[in-house]
Amino acid sequence: MEIQKRQEYLPEEVAIAMTVVVEKRTLIVERSKNPNASTGTPISDLNGIAKSLAMISNLGGGSKAIGGGGVEEGIRNINDLARAEAYIAGYRDGKRGK
Repeated sequence: MEIQKRQEYLPEEVAIAMTVVVEKRTLIVERSKNPNASTGTPISDLNGIAKSLAMISNLGGGSKAIGGGGVEEGIRNINDLARAEAYIAGYRDGKRGK
């Protein structure tokens, strides 16, 4: 008798969320490597809110003035990643309770 492995089929929404996690993590990691603000100032030379906003803007592809999505897009990328990870965690927590 051959033992069959149990294969779990994920709902389409969970598979989509997993794809979003991979895409957003990759995007955030790549864009966070930019050492400069859109002004050309090294982020390491900035402080406080200016440093935070420059870093978030980089996650959005740079400032809108240079064709990026700016802080708005940076926050959207962070939020999309957090929502997708939370959705997956909720799905897994629900599966553990069964």
